[in-house]
Amino acid sequence: MVTVIPQLEKKGFPRIDPLHDGRPVPLVKKFYDGCFGITAGFNVAAPDGG
Repeated sequence: MVTVIPQLEKKGFPRIDPLHDGRPVPLVKKFYDGCFGITAGFNVAAPDGG
């Protein structure tokens, strides 16, 4: 797994923030949302029937 992280960082995965000693969780979530195409949000469908 350790060898995968540098490849992800080249694609925009957040680097470790030395002030907080970790990766910023909101930015990690945003990265994966973009990878999986979830950036457009969700539409609530109307129920079927009358």
